[in-house]
Amino acid sequence: MRKLIRPLLAIAMLVFTSGPLATTASAGNKNPEWYLPQNHISQSADVLARVLNGNLTQSSALNSGSQCPAETSTTGNVQVNCRAEDDASGRNTQSETSVAAVGNKVVVGYNDSLVCCLPAINLSGYSVSTDGGQTFTDKGDLPWSGNVQPIGDPSLAADDQGNIFYATLAFQGPFAQSLIALYEMPVGSNAFRLLSIPINVGNARSFFADKELLAIGRDGNGQLHFYITWTHYAHSFVEGPVTLSDSTDGVNWRTTPISAANACAPTTPGSHPIPAGSTLYISWEQFDAAACATPNSTVTSGTQFTATVEVDSATVTRITRVARVHGAGDVITFCGFANLEVIETEPGHDSRLFEAPASTIDPNGTLYEVWNDRPLGPGGRNSNATRIFLSFSRDGNLTWSNPQVISGAIASNFMNDRYQPGIVVDSQGLHASWYERVRNSGGVGLLRRDGEDLTLATSTKSPMPGNEIPLSTVNFPIYQTNPNQDPIIAACYMGDYSEIGSNGTTRFATWGDNRNVVTTSAGMTENQADVFLQSF
Repeated sequence: MRKLIRPLLAIAMLVFTSGPLATTASAGNKNPEWYLPQNHISQSADVLARVLNGNLTQSSALNSGSQCPAETSTTGNVQVNCRAEDDASGRNTQSETSVAAVGNKVVVGYNDSLVCCLPAINLSGYSVSTDGGQTFTDKGDLPWSGNVQPIGDPSLAADDQGNIFYATLAFQGPFAQSLIALYEMPVGSNAFRLLSIPINVGNARSFFADKELLAIGRDGNGQLHFYITWTHYAHSFVEGPVTLSDSTDGVNWRTTPISAANACAPTTPGSHPIPAGSTLYISWEQFDAAACATPNSTVTSGTQFTATVEVDSATVTRITRVARVHGAGDVITFCGFANLEVIETEPGHDSRLFEAPASTIDPNGTLYEVWNDRPLGPGGRNSNATRIFLSFSRDGNLTWSNPQVISGAIASNFMNDRYQPGIVVDSQGLHASWYERVRNSGGVGLLRRDGEDLTLATSTKSPMPGNEIPLSTVNFPIYQTNPNQDPIIAACYMGDYSEIGSNGTTRFATWGDNRNVVTTSAGMTENQADVFLQSF
């Protein structure tokens, strides 16, 4: 869940005010203790590191951006963000999407690099549609104050009353604290307001709360229950345990460690909470220990895990191994700070990726996980291209099916990768979405966003994938990411997840899309990262 904006560390202590932040150099421009290559931190963490080390320039943008209607796309699909807001700025990246839909209201959250990073840090953008996703108004960014500065990694969810909630990583300027913040869009409103600070891990130079994802459901007592899973980094340890924070009112929270404290850090975008009444399931991918052994490790193998948690007592009753993973990248390359797996269409045009799962549950209690991987690990021939795998559990996380490939046939004449899947269940069945690398005659490979409908698992049958269909009406390139053309965004970053949501009957696939070409105020003509949506 995240854009890794490159390191921002040595902080400027920010004046305790909701106005512009005054900065004073501190700590000798040193990086935070947790800022380590082995941790594969989020885009937001990378930005904060650079804030803390003073390695960022002044932004002229307002603390919370500006509001404007998203332009009508002339090339198909629905544009979600307003391009006019970027105003020829080189800080023009909108990507890494999360979506919630209730009736005709569709809300999309995304990372937005415009309002970053001094005098204000605010990477958490969002747009709202009230006509079923046909048009959007870009609402700027979440409400900002010196106490709570949203720094991205959006995760949206709706309750059964129609209220929509937005979890984000955040930063408290005056005391340099690492936070996770929760915002609420009440029924009848089209704007978010701060609800609570579920997590405050303390001094951001030593501790960091990363990779949060939000889910909401009724617990076994019929009580509305909020769940946020996240990764807890501390000091210079390369371990980052998966952690759960939960609440019955969205204001008062308890926190419970889930994975082993000494396990190698999980991959971005971390862990996924899946509510199921009196039980909560949490899925994540854990790197093998060798991946954390050295800063320049190129180990990409790991294991998909799912934990079973008794909600009332917040007790972990089981952790199950779902599947082994090998590594999904075309190549492993140095991305400004760490060796990372990437999809690479040409040198410097890299999209980093991990094997982290997306997860859901159907009305019968069957659990589903999807992820991207390669049969033989990174690299290899066209026959080893990255594909989408699915595994399911009919028995409440006791056992899981052997992984099955649900993406389309692999082409033999080019590297036909699929990656970064999302998944959702609704009244129409199981639905997934992912990027596909497609051939570009006479040029480098391009990307498109695909969708697919699948049947639900039954007591005797596995899910059956339908046709893989293109959702994006235009194929688009991976732009220059290594180094990144956007001075705020981390090398190789093109969004770490793109979610699909449903209002019960209609699916809304969202993704970062680079079709639009702009000329910046610096005179650079480039493909710009925007957010697009397609219902199906």
